[in-house]
Amino acid sequence: MFTVTKAFKEALLQHFIYQKLEISYAIHKPFPFFEGLRDKSLITDRMYKESLEACQNMVPVSRVVHNVLTNLERTFDLSLLVVLFSSINLREYPNLVTILRSFRSAANDKFTSKTNDDEDSEEKPSPSPGRLQVIREDSPEPNGPEEAQKVSGAPPNKKGKKIQRSVLSTPKKRHQNKDLLRGAFSPPHGTQEKLQVVDQVTQMKDDSKKQSVKGDMSPKVSERPEDELGGLHSPELPVTCGEAKGILYKEKMAQGPSEKCIQNEEGAWFTPREFEVAGNRAQSKNWKRSVLCRGQTLGQLLEKGLLLCPSRKQMQTSIN
Repeated sequence: MFTVTKAFKEALLQHFIYQKLEISYAIHKPFPFFEGLRDKSLITDRMYKESLEACQNMVPVSRVVHNVLTNLERTFDLSLLVVLFSSINLREYPNLVTILRSFRSAANDKFTSKTNDDEDSEEKPSPSPGRLQVIREDSPEPNGPEEAQKVSGAPPNKKGKKIQRSVLSTPKKRHQNKDLLRGAFSPPHGTQEKLQVVDQVTQMKDDSKKQSVKGDMSPKVSERPEDELGGLHSPELPVTCGEAKGILYKEKMAQGPSEKCIQNEEGAWFTPREFEVAGNRAQSKNWKRSVLCRGQTLGQLLEKGLLLCPSRKQMQTSIN
């Protein structure tokens, strides 16, 4: 069992809010996400039914998920993350694996920084006589009064109920919060390989940043591992154009550029060109460059074979 401190919970909440939109787009289908929240009593039956009705009424799943997550901010608890990153959800929504990795990094970075601050403050001289003391319930009993005096720097406690120790001699609890996420919602065995790839990508990015700070002019790695592009193989992709946001449906796009294959946040449908106009990029007249998906243009995805959109000429040739 671990004790979740207030600062640790606040760090998780802030990162949850920061990642909320990414989580929403990672949940691309209602089942089993909403069922898991309902079965664990994180949402009521009423919210569960309203969410499914919204999805049935053509409201994008990502928008419904975002509304539910916003509601859960008020009662945020570690149990929400345990359910969110359960083995079932990680298997059904593969993009959650990367987000889980970001939670671990954010939480450990938060408490690494806090530990350093604590150690710096301990090195400063104290205005009061004697060393700052804290009471630990889990401290082992000393063998005698002389040992107790050596540990605490103060006369032995005659009652013998609680032993005082210096802050510098209690590193154990500092590491408990760092390891809490790993013990609370570790991914299933089937996702370990993906996490290793994500770790490698993160390390590559960190090395690239260090080189740029030192003025290293060596070329940067531009290729992406296959798993980083895994989200682009989904049948539904998040797209943006200027201020316009929506979901692109590959199956509809494969019917040609005149097909309304993009649904915006309000539920309206657009062709790629119409979506470009809606995003105030009408002057471009090149939706393949104006519409973006996860940092890449639709033209780049078409070249890589991740999208299919035959031209009118190609469609007429196939018909003839």
